[in-house]
Amino acid sequence: MNFLVGNKGPRNQDWLDLFEVVIVGSRKPAFLEDRSAYMMRVAPADGSLRNVDGVEGPVDAFLAQGKVFQGGNWKHLLEMLKLTSGDNVLYVGDHMYSDILRSKRSLGWRTCLVIPELAGEVAALQQYAGLDAGLQELRR
Repeated sequence: MNFLVGNKGPRNQDWLDLFEVVIVGSRKPAFLEDRSAYMMRVAPADGSLRNVDGVEGPVDAFLAQGKVFQGGNWKHLLEMLKLTSGDNVLYVGDHMYSDILRSKRSLGWRTCLVIPELAGEVAALQQYAGLDAGLQELRR
């Protein structure tokens, strides 16, 4: 996310403020398959972890203690967001088949695929745009 929006997002806010819940280190595909996966609360300031056993107490009070988590599973996430379905969840992943398609098909989540190699491909297309246009002209 630092790459996408910088250390500060729109209106000079931390990118974490753009989300209700952030899950890192989800141990995919276990996050999508293992209903008994443990969950840790992450302190963004120092990266320290504290074990939590799912949502403890009222959801609002639980999230007021911190909204960044490591591990867990999809059921924990829906419980934290007070959702019964996943159409309001944005899943960001970098593996087309193991997470993006699985989360879309089985849970109905909205998905965002991160493709680091795409930057190099776009740069190459731009660099050789003139050559490509010339080749297209020769083919006519």
